[in-house]
This record gives sequence, C-alpha cells and structure tokens, in this order.
Amino acid sequence: MRQVLIDHARAAAALKRGGNAQRVDWDATIIVDPADGQSRLLMLEVDRALEALSDESSALVRIVEMHYFGGMTAEEIALVTERSAHAIRHDLRLARAWLRRELSQQLPCLGE
Repeated sequence: MRQVLIDHARAAAALKRGGNAQRVDWDATIIVDPADGQSRLLMLEVDRALEALSDESSALVRIVEMHYFGGMTAEEIALVTERSAHAIRHDLRLARAWLRRELSQQLPCLGE
C-alpha cells in the first residue's frame, strides 16, 4: 500500500511540473492564411513588425505577446493588465489591423 501511495504522489507531482506537457516543434514560420495556398511569413518578419509597433505602442505589443505567444484570452489579459476585456479585445483588433498593414508590404496577399 505504501508503494501505491508513493507512486500516486510521484505521478501527481510530475503532472504539476509539466508531466503531461506535449512536445511542440518550433518552426520559424507562421501560417498567415491557410486558404491562400499556405502563405507563410518568417518569424523574423513578424518580430520586425512587432518592433515597429512597439515604437508606437509598447502596450499593444505586450497584449499581442500575451495573446498570441502566451495563449492568454482577452479575459486573462484583462485581469493581468487591470483593464476591461472589451478594451483588450479592441486593442487586439487594432494591433491585428496594424500588423496586417505592416506585413502586407512583405506579402501583398495580406492587403486584400
């Protein structure tokens, strides 16, 4: 019985520390529009666009990072930033439009 309890405790501890995490292979590309022939942007182009956006609004970049790279929802970002979820959704739409315009210079299919 002791061994069963110890094994159970080890399994629970492993889950708490990412024991059930799935491996994700990092690819240096982002699929922009799968319906458009699998157009891709290099991650460096996205980084350059985010750097340009940070010159105008570092708050927007932070929200984009939390949402797209951190996987946070608008509600979770609102809690962290102490703003309303509505304001966060608005900022995400604004940032998406800004980035689309910026990146459309590299990929004209984005400007359509």
